[in-house]
Amino acid sequence: MPVKKRRSKARDFRITDSVIEAYLAGDHATVNQMLGVRPWQVPPSLLQHFDPPSPDETTVWAASWPRAVEIRRALDEAAGRRTDAT
Repeated sequence: MPVKKRRSKARDFRITDSVIEAYLAGDHATVNQMLGVRPWQVPPSLLQHFDPPSPDETTVWAASWPRAVEIRRALDEAAGRRTDAT
């Protein structure tokens, strides 16, 4: 009997200790590579350098903005927990 394949509800990115270390060190290229950010997507580690896209913008860049915000919040939260623990 056929089974409908469903997308995993898990995040499509994973924040590991090495990602947090690179983020805290300011190594944006490594962070984006480890998180699987493509060149045409908004880099979460550099989000503060870009203006949000306009609501009527339909580019891939604009479509990747919500994901970048989600990753950046998770990065900031994880880095905050890490610096509080040390």
